[in-house]
Amino acid sequence: MKVAKFLLRNILIISLLLFLSFSIVNAEDEISVEIAGNKITFEDQTPLIKNGRTLVPMRKIFETLGMTVKWDETTQKITGEKENKKIELFINSNTARIDNTYKTVEVPPQIINGRTMVPIRFISEELGLDVKWNENIKNITIKDRDKEIGELYYDSGKLRYRGELKNNKENGFGMWYYETGAICFEGYFKDGSPNGYVKFYGEDGKLKTEGNNIDYKNGKIYGNVIQYYENSNKAYEGEYKNSIMDGKGKAYDTNGVLVFDGYFENGIQNGSGKLYKTDGSLLFEGIWKNGETNGFGKSYNEKGNVVFEGIWKDGKQNGLGKLYNETGEAVIEGIWKDGKFVGNNNVINSNDDEDEKEEEDVEEEYKNTELKGIESIEDFKDYLSKKYDEIETPMGDIKLTHTINKNSSSIFPHDYEIHTDWKNFSPFDLEYSIEYSDKEKEKTKEILKETQTKIAEDSFEIFPNKKITGGYYHGYYKYPYSRVGYESIRFLTWVNYVSIKEDNANGLMLGYDDVKISKFRWRYIIDDYDFTN
Repeated sequence: MKVAKFLLRNILIISLLLFLSFSIVNAEDEISVEIAGNKITFEDQTPLIKNGRTLVPMRKIFETLGMTVKWDETTQKITGEKENKKIELFINSNTARIDNTYKTVEVPPQIINGRTMVPIRFISEELGLDVKWNENIKNITIKDRDKEIGELYYDSGKLRYRGELKNNKENGFGMWYYETGAICFEGYFKDGSPNGYVKFYGEDGKLKTEGNNIDYKNGKIYGNVIQYYENSNKAYEGEYKNSIMDGKGKAYDTNGVLVFDGYFENGIQNGSGKLYKTDGSLLFEGIWKNGETNGFGKSYNEKGNVVFEGIWKDGKQNGLGKLYNETGEAVIEGIWKDGKFVGNNNVINSNDDEDEKEEEDVEEEYKNTELKGIESIEDFKDYLSKKYDEIETPMGDIKLTHTINKNSSSIFPHDYEIHTDWKNFSPFDLEYSIEYSDKEKEKTKEILKETQTKIAEDSFEIFPNKKITGGYYHGYYKYPYSRVGYESIRFLTWVNYVSIKEDNANGLMLGYDDVKISKFRWRYIIDDYDFTN
């Protein structure tokens, strides 16, 4: 009996010691990360150590450090960008690309427990930040070496802000707090206000709004944001002005299902857009005004077939339009009013000048509603910036910006030159990269060509009697600070004119009077890359 008690007591002691030892190991294994004095919470996957280097979840650390982040599943590439810094990492690769320079990563990014983990020290130091490791408490601290860290308080004495300061104002990374102690804003500040990458929380601790390049003015949010419902599902993703939807964006229902993709103004649909059913099928695409369909549009049935296409006004068919049956055959074509068919425009006769003028206006709107109202170069530039601001390709999303130059010299053959610059993309990669398959590169070329073709068609519609050239164009200085050594890259250049002289069909070294307006054609002979074939 005594032996049994002795054995039982020793088993309990050993079990307790084992439990305590495991508890201590687990506690020591927990790694904490602080940025500008604030502890960073990693929800899905905690930081861990691999071969002496700490790895942390990709998206959380990139965004907390103020970088936009993209993940390419096909190439297993991670891209982070901030101002003039671009960091590219590859899963299980010790090679990283920093801007245009290749560097070695001691421990490569890895996918662990379904989460992409990246080396925190490498990323932080490439951004010029100080990184310190405390072995005793397993703690990493990151701060901007040029900024002080401090705290600001409410009149009540409770903490209002903790983070980087300049002239006793919030500047750099930090957090605003409610008087209850809950986090209000997390992200970057400038001159006392949120500016850059920011997350806004309610007093209940739930994330309400987040975004990159946020500007916070007079208590209102401006920039590109993601807004969330109370159930944490995405409510809106897109441009924000005055803390409401304004610009290009996507709206979702409470279940997180996309219901509208297009343009907003003062919180309601204004401009081109697509309306979806809850099952994801397209219901309507066209022009909106004040939250109603106004202008040219198409409605669809549950099979995805067009039911009606034509002119809408205040949510109803008004003007020229076609009604289709289930097989896609047009069964009614003519004039509609308040959602009802009133007659065929070919047989309707009216002596009323006002009715005739209205019918002409309808025909003009039917022809091209989106381009209607564009009267100047600036108007057309704004149109291009909204309609062709970004294109999705197998090689990633390509951001586009447009400039229109008016020619006033007889030396050049054109009236207008439309340049489309790009970001997050390299034509060199399109030609020579081994990271993408030939199929992916060919598809990307097709999308780039299609975009330029549409831009050309729109420009011909707006400026029908002008000689126009356009294409992708990127100009830069080799020595930007002294503005010396200007160089350029161009591809998929097009024109709508041709040489009057038959012996100079390519139009090289021609002046304004040496060419005449013709049809669209590629002018690849002056391009740095030929993607026309």
